[in-house]
Amino acid sequence: VLHGCNVLVGQLKTGTIPARAIRVAAQECPQLESIVLAQAVGANVADAMRRAAECDGAKGFARLAGAWQLCQRTGAPVAPAVEQVVAGLRRTERTDQTVATELSSAKATGRLLACLPVVGLAFGFAAGGNPIKFLAGTTAGNVCLTLSVLLACAGVVWTEKLAMRVERRANS
Repeated sequence: VLHGCNVLVGQLKTGTIPARAIRVAAQECPQLESIVLAQAVGANVADAMRRAAECDGAKGFARLAGAWQLCQRTGAPVAPAVEQVVAGLRRTERTDQTVATELSSAKATGRLLACLPVVGLAFGFAAGGNPIKFLAGTTAGNVCLTLSVLLACAGVVWTEKLAMRVERRANS
């Protein structure tokens, strides 16, 4: 979407009329093809952009549709409005990248913590003990094993839910 909007801005800045600019941008960004088809049959371009925004990863088209519709109604030039959309999409992309980067370490830590019981078993064997015999052969061991598995799973699920919540808030 960002690439298609960049091409569109470039075309509009060079004086290309909006209808032609969309056709040129569609050659670079296949997601714009449905908008070109709608334009060719005389349908509302802004509505076509909103429909295109329903696809995964194409929410930016909703912003473009709003700018396009505003320019149609007011007669304002399209290029500055699309430039603002591009600037907003760039900010959103940077924010998404920052959030993903920050969350990756938290997710990795959660997964590492889930693997620590295996490390504990290895240390038990290395110290000359038999932790499997204790965990599988005694009531106390069964309770410890069950609780540790439940807590490890709960920790991973909790970490993932927290990360998903942060991602949703960042995308809102």
